[in-house]
Amino acid sequence: MAALAKSQVATVPMLVEAKYTPIILNRVSSSSQRKGLPTQKAYMAKTVKALGFKKKPVEITVAQTGKAADLKTINRLKEVLENGKGPYAVFVRDTPRFGRSTLNNLSVIDKVLKPAGVPLVPMDMY
Repeated sequence: MAALAKSQVATVPMLVEAKYTPIILNRVSSSSQRKGLPTQKAYMAKTVKALGFKKKPVEITVAQTGKAADLKTINRLKEVLENGKGPYAVFVRDTPRFGRSTLNNLSVIDKVLKPAGVPLVPMDMY
């Protein structure tokens, strides 16, 4: 099935049916959070699989804080979108995992995800 229209509002079942490849963003900021990264990765992989996605997820994992972490996450995401085979949908545990500020998150959505027709699914809002 073809990718959904860029302007179309998509539900997770629609993404599954259209055979989107999930991109899972795992991120922790502080050294004290790093011990929880394997738990976050396992939770996200299990949750995305339980939603019905058949394709193996692309995992992007960042264990860093601040602007450097935002840049690393964005650069890895751009690399996947430019070099991979979509369509893609990005999954995060919660919106702070995507980036450190709401303004930055909106900018990435507007400049990276939206033009590529890539939906962002924060699992804490699902």
